[in-house]
Amino acid sequence: EGARGGEGEGCGETFPANAEVIVGVRGLSVLEGKPTLDLDLRRGEIIGVGGLEGHGQVALLECIAGLRRAPTGTVHVGTMTIRSQRDAARAKIAFLPRDRKSEGIFAPLSVLDNVTVSALGSFARWGVLGTRKRIEVAGEVTRRTRVKMAGLDTPISALSGGNQQKALLGRLIATQPRVLVLNDPMRGVDLGAKRDLYEVLNNLALSGVSILMLSTELVELCLLCHRVVVFHDHAVSAIVERGDLSERALIDAMFSQRRLETST
Repeated sequence: EGARGGEGEGCGETFPANAEVIVGVRGLSVLEGKPTLDLDLRRGEIIGVGGLEGHGQVALLECIAGLRRAPTGTVHVGTMTIRSQRDAARAKIAFLPRDRKSEGIFAPLSVLDNVTVSALGSFARWGVLGTRKRIEVAGEVTRRTRVKMAGLDTPISALSGGNQQKALLGRLIATQPRVLVLNDPMRGVDLGAKRDLYEVLNNLALSGVSILMLSTELVELCLLCHRVVVFHDHAVSAIVERGDLSERALIDAMFSQRRLETST
């Protein structure tokens, strides 16, 4: 049997099916001509996304985050259809890219600037940025994400990779998201930082934030997720529920030729 624990606290038991649906995916394909997917992401649920590299899982994240238009199907939050990044922002969907150095951090800037850049509009009053409020919010989210630093004025480039990633997660939290879409958030992060991030994500889910998380680490998917959507050849080969989650089950699904027409 594959691992089910050992690196941090898991998310608990199977997620209740009657929880509020936050994101609905209907008839979505990530590549023209491939089978479609129906999926509901519920309030406080953590859904993992796995598969061999390049099999379509990133496309699913990008469709939900408004970064890509699917060949077929829709993504909606309530009555709002997500067609663009602007739609996603209005729906309070926040996206964490995979490569923090090229797509995430603003290396010359401070931790304060990096953490608050996506929420600047909420700090402005009469067209003037409120520095005190920015500092309060940045201090709060960096405490929540356990960023180790000398101070908020520290250049983010001076932090370790794990602390940079925590700061980027803090940036998303500062926007008060309903949904987090995370592309391999533990990539290149040391074990101590991973444990901190596991706890942060679990706490966010307990507070009601819905999380869709791609991971290339099977043990992380088993530890953190209520269920895992597995891709093979740009289609979903299985959705593995919490009670069935193991590394072996995920590996089997990654190499499976079976297809799911629809699943919620």
